[in-house]
Amino acid sequence: MISNKKILITGGAGFIGSNLCDHFISKNNFIICLDNLSTGKISNIEHLHTVYTHRRTILNAPSSSGALSLFEELVLSSSKQGGAKRREMNQPNDL
Repeated sequence: MISNKKILITGGAGFIGSNLCDHFISKNNFIICLDNLSTGKISNIEHLHTVYTHRRTILNAPSSSGALSLFEELVLSSSKQGGAKRREMNQPNDL
């Protein structure tokens, strides 16, 4: 089981990504959700406790390491305090 980690989830506003966010948050992880919203929806992650939200366009990033340094400025969510799950799905084994 992964817990108490900082995790980057790309595509976090999509169906699968938002469920991954929910799963890892329920295990007390700090989630960084990155999504270009081409198919993802803000409504999929609105229920998350948002610490910081920033919209930015990254064009011609010089390198993957350069782009990675920008990720922390996009969407940071921390664990939600209690509450019911918003949807049920087949429970994966502890990822």
